[in-house]
Amino acid sequence: MSKKLEVEEAMQMLEVTPDYNSGGGPTDCVHTFRIGGGMCLGAHWPLESARRDFEKYGVEVAGEPLVGHGLLMVDDSGPVVFATNPSKEGG
Repeated sequence: MSKKLEVEEAMQMLEVTPDYNSGGGPTDCVHTFRIGGGMCLGAHWPLESARRDFEKYGVEVAGEPLVGHGLLMVDDSGPVVFATNPSKEGG
């Protein structure tokens, strides 16, 4: 059974990593996986976009983390799992 989270609680659980945007220098991101076209696609998701999307779609604990990705959000394109910091999991 999954557990729905408050946005701030979910944000604290994310494994944040710097990534480079289009010429603007590093920005905080979180690694994600999405199933698409019969395969698992990984990408960096900007942290502020994750916050907005969690507010819009909701977020929950994904059950057993999938390769360190312990948060689940289902948006208009389907499920996305977000990388979590193991020391902050367990919400």
